[in-house]
Amino acid sequence: MQSLTSRPILLDGALGTEIERRGAACPLPLWTAQAVEEHPELLRAVHQDYIRAGAHVITAATFRTTRWTLTKVNRAEETERLTKQAVEIARSAFSPSPLGGLGGVESQAGVMSESVSAPATLGPAPALALVAGSLAPLEDCFHPELAPGDLVLQAEHRHNAQALAAAGVDIILVETQNSLREARIATHFARATGIPVWTSFILKSPTELLNGDSLEEAVRTVVKFGAGAVLVNCTPLHIAAQAVMNISMHVPQGILLGVYPNAHDERISPNDFADWGQRISAIADIIGGCCGIGPEHIAELNSRLKP
Repeated sequence: MQSLTSRPILLDGALGTEIERRGAACPLPLWTAQAVEEHPELLRAVHQDYIRAGAHVITAATFRTTRWTLTKVNRAEETERLTKQAVEIARSAFSPSPLGGLGGVESQAGVMSESVSAPATLGPAPALALVAGSLAPLEDCFHPELAPGDLVLQAEHRHNAQALAAAGVDIILVETQNSLREARIATHFARATGIPVWTSFILKSPTELLNGDSLEEAVRTVVKFGAGAVLVNCTPLHIAAQAVMNISMHVPQGILLGVYPNAHDERISPNDFADWGQRISAIADIIGGCCGIGPEHIAELNSRLKP
């Protein structure tokens, strides 16, 4: 994997809410997995806008390309194909040429309510960024009580991690984890692939995961099971900032600390997001955005952080 030497490392922002903002539906249970097949050009354009905004790492749309989710629509056998296709679309964003060779899927014209071309604030795409593969909770991120038992989690996350590895991701992003139990299992099987693992948590308070588990204990556990970075995501800015400050005292030397908050409950301007990002960059090694944070937010933060 290409090494990342700059600090902070910039992650991209939201995929699902950004695709919807541009006019394409992402209904459950497939969420962004539906865009992989139905709107690959739009998905590629979103990735490319994040690269132009300055992101060092973009996340492929593998959040719901899992066997567990696809079983719900009687398509479990398509897991590996859709996962690989999502990663290929992300890789294709580094090239100015149109999509090609992506399983024969053609783009759907007329789905965008606004242009998918890069905003004027975005620069040319860099030659290289890294592709992370998203490995999410099996069930709804906001409902940890729905998670199945350990044996199911073990079987499914082993399968998910192996599919991401086979697709060729640079990082496995075990993200939006709402319980220590599932985060530990997912991190273990992600690391077993030999690919670097970043594990991220969704919180209900600056000290608790969404299900009430201790954030401090969760951090220590996933580091023990092989996470090279611990992050907080899909959490409001003020909670995320406090949480990062709290766990900064418990992250061992050599383990990266990151945060990518959401804008679910309030509209956050690129300027306000960049103000927040500048402050948090004093302690965070990795900064990006989750739901509601778009390329313009990452571009503004990047402009503030450049020497």
